[in-house]
Amino acid sequence: MDVKSQVELACLGIAQNVQNQQTKNGIKDAYTQFWIDDLIARARTLRKNHPERPALDIQAELLAWVHEHNSDIYNPFLTLDGECFSEQYAVAASLDS
Repeated sequence: MDVKSQVELACLGIAQNVQNQQTKNGIKDAYTQFWIDDLIARARTLRKNHPERPALDIQAELLAWVHEHNSDIYNPFLTLDGECFSEQYAVAASLDS
C-alpha cells in the first residue's frame, strides 16, 4: 500500500519527500495525512533535540510507534479485504431491494 510508504518517509522528517511520493503516485489519503504531518513534526523535533542520533535510528523509533498504532493511523477502508468488502456490499444491496 503506497500510503504505508508515505508514513515510512514521514518518519524521516522530510515533508518534501512525502509530497513527491504523493504527487508521483497520485495517492494522498486525507485520513492518514494527519498522522503523516504529526510524524514529520516528531522526527524533526527528535533530530533537533538529538542531532547526534542517526536519521535511520529516529525513523526506526517512529516506525515502532507506528506499528503499535496501525489501527489509528491507517484509514480503515484502505485495510479492508476486497473480497470481504464486496460480500458486505452485496448483502447490503440485497437488503435494499
